[in-house]
Amino acid sequence: MRQDYFEPGFVYHVYNRGNNSEKLFLESKNYEYFILKARYYLSPVGNILAYCLLPNHFHFLIQFKDENSLPGITPQKISKAFSNLFNSYARSFNLHYERKGRLFQEHPKRHRVIKDDYFKSALVYIHTNPVHHDLTQEYSSYPWSSIKEYRSISYFLIKPELSLKIFGSWEAFWIAHERKMGLLDVNE
Repeated sequence: MRQDYFEPGFVYHVYNRGNNSEKLFLESKNYEYFILKARYYLSPVGNILAYCLLPNHFHFLIQFKDENSLPGITPQKISKAFSNLFNSYARSFNLHYERKGRLFQEHPKRHRVIKDDYFKSALVYIHTNPVHHDLTQEYSSYPWSSIKEYRSISYFLIKPELSLKIFGSWEAFWIAHERKMGLLDVNE
């Protein structure tokens, strides 16, 4: 379901790209800085379940907090968190690279995740996206994805509890990724 706002308490697949498909990340320190900024701006309003940063776009799977976990949460507060993330990163990027103008497309795209099947496919899609864009041959080795946090079981940005609940087990989580990559037969 496509919406133009974020509803508190729901999971969303959120993605955006550079304005005119320009690169958002030119070197490692750009990726690292964006991750720090995402933690600072997005963690107060939601739990990041998966992410992947690619040179000219990014993906997040995020569960926004509800009234019980964050009194006063509104769609506007969630949108403001994204706006602050984008503006803060763009200002730093533009200053560092002596660039002017908008860095991101105007609004991030978002899809509310209603069904567990979409949740699973979105999470696996996010993690395997670098292979799809020929940035690596092995999704698990891509450094700017939450897959490294899932593999290390050391969580800096993500909150994996909902993912584990929906997949049912760590084994099912990894099997879904391997099947997407064609490394396991669908009938196995």
